Formats: sequence, structure tokens, C-alpha cells
Amino acid sequence: MQSIGPEIWFPVVTLIVGLVLKGLFDFFTERRATKREREARSEERRQTALLKHVEFQRETLLTLQDATAKFMGFFGTAYLHDRAAFLQGASWGQALLPKDVDQGFHAAEVDVNRLRVRISDDKVREMSLALKTAAKNALTAGDMNSADALMSEAAKISISLNERIGELLRNLHAAELGLAEPE
Repeated sequence: MQSIGPEIWFPVVTLIVGLVLKGLFDFFTERRATKREREARSEERRQTALLKHVEFQRETLLTLQDATAKFMGFFGTAYLHDRAAFLQGASWGQALLPKDVDQGFHAAEVDVNRLRVRISDDKVREMSLALKTAAKNALTAGDMNSADALMSEAAKISISLNERIGELLRNLHAAELGLAEPE
């Protein structure tokens, strides 16, 4: 039996080793590419979710700002109605509000409550609840002095809430531009 010489087996073995190594390198290269693609898709989904969150918060904050202004308008009207009735001799907080003011105040309160719970910012949620509470307490206060103090408190909270919403809107804009993470 004649043995196969190195001039035959060496190129064959080299070819087989080369094919095996090429297969391994292709496998690892494909694996790295797949991992990079998966990470890129994950990052794209994260960015899309972040932009959706930013847009939702922006729209909700803007709507809350409008709803708060409407609420304060109805609150002011109701407060002035109670004050006028008191000055004409009625007990404080006992005068019936005109139907449109009563319904408008209630609808505005519902809007503020509905929007308040959708906001991510704890401070805005706390401030809008404090505003609603101060306003309602002013309208049910036992006397005009207490109501005046609560009216003043509600006005201050309203101003601070409006400023906080503006700050958050600016932060959301910066986040959308990629300059910062939203608060």
C-alpha cells in the first residue's frame, strides 16, 4: 500500500482547516452584526417611546394649563358671586351659584382632575390638587376672612403651577432636541 505524500494531503488539510476557520469567523462576525442590529433596534424603540412620552406630556401639560385657567375663571366668578351675596346680607357661602357658573366650575374641576393624574411630574400633581382644594375650601369657608385668605392662597398656587408647567414644557423641548432627559 502506497502512502499519500505530503504534496497531496497538505493542501487538502489546509483547505479543510481554511474552510472550518472561515466558517467560524463568519459565524462570529454574523453574531456580532446581529447583536449590533438588535441593540440598534432596541435604541430606536427607546427613542421612539421617549419621543411619544415627551409629546404626550407636552399635550397634557398644555391642556392642563388651559383647564387650570378655566377652573380659576369659574372659581373667581363663583367667589365674586358669594362675596356679592354676602355684602347684600346673605351668610357667607350660602348663596346658590348661577347654573352656568356651577356647571362650568364642576366641569373645569373634572378636567383638571382628569389631566392632573396623567402628568409625570409629582410637583405639578401636588400643586394642582392643592389649587383645587384651596379653591373649594374658599367657596365653603365659614366666613369671608377665611375665604379671602384661601382665595389668595389659590391665586398664588395657580401662578406657581403655571410657572412649573412652563418650566416642564421648556425641559420637554430640550429633551426632544436631545439636549437633556425629560424630568
